[in-house]
Amino acid sequence: MESEGMVLNYTKDDAVSILCQAMFDETLRLRTKSQTIERDSIRRFLTESAAILLESTSNMQNQEKHSGDKRPENLQPNMLD
Repeated sequence: MESEGMVLNYTKDDAVSILCQAMFDETLRLRTKSQTIERDSIRRFLTESAAILLESTSNMQNQEKHSGDKRPENLQPNMLD
C-alpha cells in the first residue's frame, strides 16, 4: 500500500494557532483521564509543545534584534554627514 502525502498551506502563525488549540484540548483531556499511561502521554505532548513554542518565540525575537536598521543604504547615518 502506497502512502500518499498531504500538502498543507499555512503560515507560521497558523501553525502556532493549531498547536495552541491542540495544547488546550489536551489540557482538558488531562483533567478527565485517570489512566497513568495516557496522562503521561498527554503531559509529554504538552511539555514538547511548550518547548517548540518557546523556541519559536526565541527565534522570532532574535531575528528582530538582528534585523538592525532597515533604512536604505543611501539613508544610513554615516551617509548623511
